[in-house]
Amino acid sequence: MSFELRRRSEIDEVSRTLVLEVVGEVDSITTDDFEEQVGEMADGGPVILDMSTVTYLSSSAFAAIDRLIGRDVMVVIADDSPVRRAAALMGVPSFRSVVEARASRADAG
Repeated sequence: MSFELRRRSEIDEVSRTLVLEVVGEVDSITTDDFEEQVGEMADGGPVILDMSTVTYLSSSAFAAIDRLIGRDVMVVIADDSPVRRAAALMGVPSFRSVVEARASRADAG
């Protein structure tokens, strides 16, 4: 199991966020790398983490997401995502689209 982290766009000037897309699977073996890479790419700034194309998240990945949310990371999980239901059951606060997350950030800032 593996994942790929892609920088989807430059920092949005209105919401001042960087969008990172996660593709693939984040399991117990790759969770540490996932959390480290997101932290490095975020470089201390706010991030929208689009997880809509993730196909699997382990319990350790959910714990990492929880820690990242505490570091100014917003999570996007589309309605048709394979992990949407599990994320809802785990209580992961998430948005349904990058546009929705950006608007929330812009309204808060």
